[in-house]
Amino acid sequence: MLARLAAELAEVLGDELLSLALHGSWALGDFAPGRSDLDVLALMAANPTAATLAGLDDVHARLDTDFPEWNGHVEVDYVSSEAVGAVAQGADESHPMIRISPGEPLHEVEASRHYVLNWAAALQADRPIAGAAPSTVLPAIDRRLIHQVVLPTRRGVAGMGARHAGDRRAGLRRHPLPRCGNAGDWTAGVEAGGRQCGQITVPGVVRTHRLGPRLVVSQRIGL
Repeated sequence: MLARLAAELAEVLGDELLSLALHGSWALGDFAPGRSDLDVLALMAANPTAATLAGLDDVHARLDTDFPEWNGHVEVDYVSSEAVGAVAQGADESHPMIRISPGEPLHEVEASRHYVLNWAAALQADRPIAGAAPSTVLPAIDRRLIHQVVLPTRRGVAGMGARHAGDRRAGLRRHPLPRCGNAGDWTAGVEAGGRQCGQITVPGVVRTHRLGPRLVVSQRIGL
């Protein structure tokens, strides 16, 4: 699957593809077939266009046909190095990116801080499938930005946990807390009702424990 993805993207994107790199559970070595998702960053030399979207749509349609077992288990961010740099620096600029993820078809979105943890994870894992290593072409992401992105998520999920506990005391059955997700899923698994989860998204940045999430910022991020 990975070799085919790399070959297809090399044909469609050509020199525009700077790096195709893994992050998440596959890069960390705890990938679970049939349960984990394949997390990939495709760093591009320029912002994607409508023609890029059309070409990538054909690529993923062929992959879905030839690798049905991967349907719904592939996440790829197609983003330019300029866009990553602009978001990392807080520049007042708008850059498009293309994304496919479990539950979402291939579509265009605006590059934003929402995707910073994916980029930082790829930078830290530094596991290229094709092209250059992310550490050589991906703009640095400051550790303070990681804090700014992660901490609101922690607070939001912690609040959800408190509300969930209150519901249980009242004898109500409502939406359960997110369950432990993949190592590449940073929104699921921040809090899992007291169950211990593994590392999420940025290896060494956030770990969850029985006493709740702890922020452990890796020295490699932003270097």
